[in-house]
Amino acid sequence: MAKRREKEYPVANRAFMKSLESAEDIHSLPKGVFYKIEKSGDGDRKPELSSVVSVHYRGTLLNGTEIDSSYENSYPETFHLREVVEGWRIALTCMVIGDKWKIYIPSEIGYGDRTVDNIPGGSVLIFEVELIAIS
Repeated sequence: MAKRREKEYPVANRAFMKSLESAEDIHSLPKGVFYKIEKSGDGDRKPELSSVVSVHYRGTLLNGTEIDSSYENSYPETFHLREVVEGWRIALTCMVIGDKWKIYIPSEIGYGDRTVDNIPGGSVLIFEVELIAIS
């Protein structure tokens, strides 16, 4: 039974990503990243790959399991953009300060087929991300 679920899991994740192609209010980015605008910022400066970004975020799996969050700390987290998963780099380089997006990252540009902590291999990553600052 467990082996069957292991094989069905990536299939369900791929099917979910495919369903986003025709979903209302969902936009696409390169490499299969999708996003929904929850709040628009008012700037025009976007991060570059060499940027350090400050973000508030909450990450979940397809089933709603939370995998990470900056909200637990009550302050944004800061990252070098080059050090995050490719799906984050693709989305964040399209955002401006004040944007809050829900980002859907296919496993191929998230953690791939490897299991990382509580994230099973083949997982779609869903992040609510608010870009606070760029340096």
